[in-house]
Amino acid sequence: MWTNLVHINIKTQKPENHSQHLLDTFKPFEDLIDPHISFDERVNKLRNK
Repeated sequence: MWTNLVHINIKTQKPENHSQHLLDTFKPFEDLIDPHISFDERVNKLRNK
């Protein structure tokens, strides 16, 4: 799954950067990919993990 997460401040109803704590918490789940990779190549990469 390709996901871009945007933190929205409820009070201002505007996007904000994620806190460093949150970034550190989810770092182990990050899987950076080459933006030029095809869908089929990505599927193969994930299947081979």
